[in-house]
This record gives sequence, C-alpha cells and structure tokens, in this order.
Amino acid sequence: MNKPLIITVLGLLISSLGLGCQPPPGANPDALTLQIESPKSETSWGFTSIHGTVSSPEASVTVNGDGVPVAADGSFTLDYIPLSEGRNDFYIVATLGDDEVSRLVTVTYTLNLRASLNLNLEPGRDWFTESPVEIGGRVSDPRAEVTVNVVKADVGRDGFFSVTLELTEGTNPLTVVAKLNDQTYKETEEAFYVPLVPLTLDIETPEDGCESAIDLVKVAGTVSDPEAGVFVNDTPALVTAAGV
Repeated sequence: MNKPLIITVLGLLISSLGLGCQPPPGANPDALTLQIESPKSETSWGFTSIHGTVSSPEASVTVNGDGVPVAADGSFTLDYIPLSEGRNDFYIVATLGDDEVSRLVTVTYTLNLRASLNLNLEPGRDWFTESPVEIGGRVSDPRAEVTVNVVKADVGRDGFFSVTLELTEGTNPLTVVAKLNDQTYKETEEAFYVPLVPLTLDIETPEDGCESAIDLVKVAGTVSDPEAGVFVNDTPALVTAAGV
C-alpha cells in the first residue's frame, strides 16, 4: 500500500533536484558557455598560459580587455603571459550578442630565478667538433638579463635563450648568469671541443701510371687517422697505429 507513495515522493525529489531528463524551467540550452583550463594557482615561472573553450566560435573572447582569437571549434589560447610578483588576476569574458559569461583566474607568482644550459650536441656525441657553436638554455623569467661567458644572450618571451660562442680545443667552462631585480643565478657546465682533422691518404707504392710484369703488386701508403678504414679494390688493408 505504501509503494505508490514512495515512488511519488522519489519522483518529486528527482524533479526538484533537476536530475530528470528535462531541463529545469527557464533554462536555455543555447546559452553561451565558457570553460577555462585553469593554470597553476601558484608558480615560480615568470609567465603563464590560459586555455579555454567557448560554446560558440562566433563569440568574442577577451582576457583583461585584450581580444583573443577563437578557433573554429571554439577553443582559444593565450600563451606566455608575463606575471608580476604576487597576485595576478585574469578576467576572461566571452560575448555573443546580448549574452555574456565571464570567469576569473588568479595566479600568484613568486620570483625564484634559475637558468639552465642546453649544449645542443649531436645525438650520440658528448663533444663539439666545430666552433663557433650555438649554446641554448632557458631562464625562469624572460625579463632577466642572461649572459653565457659574459656574452649577452637573446631571451624569448618563453624564457628560451641562445648565444654563439667560440670554443678552444679541449675543455671549455660555460658559465650562465641570470639577473633580475635583486636576484642572481649562476651555473657552470663544461663543453668539450675536439676539432675534426681532415682525413688524408698518401700512396707511396705503386706510382701512378707504372707498369708491372707480374700480376701482383704491393700497395703501401699512409692515412692521417689510424682508425680509418682503408680498402684497395674493396679489399680491406691493414693499418698500423702510425697510420701506415
């Protein structure tokens, strides 16, 4: 006898919570929506990025009043936004006709300056074979002044930097220094430079153009690198430690 009453009460509860299949009264399924992929709320990098999606690609999107391009799928991105020390508020507003929706994103930046080097070595090799070379790296705040061995580096808004340096044969200490406000970061790495020596081959016997009455001939000569492979008519030749 009580089952119909329980079903009725449960049905009213579902309806009141908006859990049924029908949208709640007054809801507009075509209303503009805005979703934000929130960045980290706290960071020690001097920039951040904001990614989001608006339900209509025809909507206009602004971040702190500056327009942001919207892709055909409604997505938008604003990369490498510089941060001030402390709290940074970003107001994202999407507008379509009379419809407007907004979000607030807050990022707190704590300056902790650091930098690293990228030697850009060839795969499988731990040394340079040519000079000058381009040395790259990244600094945590792109507003920092960066030098490598006292040579000023070009720093991009993403913090990546590069500098061209002359190397001397052997070990080369590379010191990166980053300065911003009252902070200084310093780090040293070593780069090895072994210049390539052009490979040479001198043939001592036989002389070019000579004639022989026998069908065997001795071929002898010197190669500049004793580790080089030497072949005579596709036959490997024996090379001594002196390159002979």
